[in-house]
Formats: sequence, C-alpha cells, structure tokens
Amino acid sequence: MRIEPEDETMRRVIQLNGIGLDLQTALRARLAEIMALRSDPAATNMFLGIPFYPINVLPFGAQLLQTSAQQSAQAQSANTATQTRQKEGSP
Repeated sequence: MRIEPEDETMRRVIQLNGIGLDLQTALRARLAEIMALRSDPAATNMFLGIPFYPINVLPFGAQLLQTSAQQSAQAQSANTATQTRQKEGSP
C-alpha cells in the first residue's frame, strides 16, 4: 500500500520520516523550511527545537541594546583618541 497525500507538507514530512528522521524532527524540519522560505530569522531555532527570543521582545531588551551601543561608541572614541595621540607623538 502506498500513501500519497495531496498536501505538500504531509508529503515532505513522510519523505523526511522515510529517510530516517523521527516524526517530531521531520515536522520541525518542514516548518523550518517553510519559515526559511519566508525569511523568518527563527527558522534555525525551529529546526533545532529551541526558543527564539528577539532582543526587542525581551523585558529590558531595549536597555540592553542601548547599553551595548553606548559601549561600542565609547570603545570607538577611545580607539580614535589613542590613534590621535600616536600620530601626534610620532616624529
């Protein structure tokens, strides 16, 4: 007996199951494939089965983003100041 569902997703899941993936992994792989086609950044997380937490959704996420931006700006200004001192000190 051969099973040929008309739904593309079911066909793909059955194919993935047929090559040795367990059913849950096959479902996650198909969902990840659909998400990747839609350019969803959480597609990899779907395949791995781990949660996706974008930084702007987390509580205090915006504060973390501002803090990292401030730190990189401070590092850049310190680097510029060091380069200026080196140029002034060189003969």
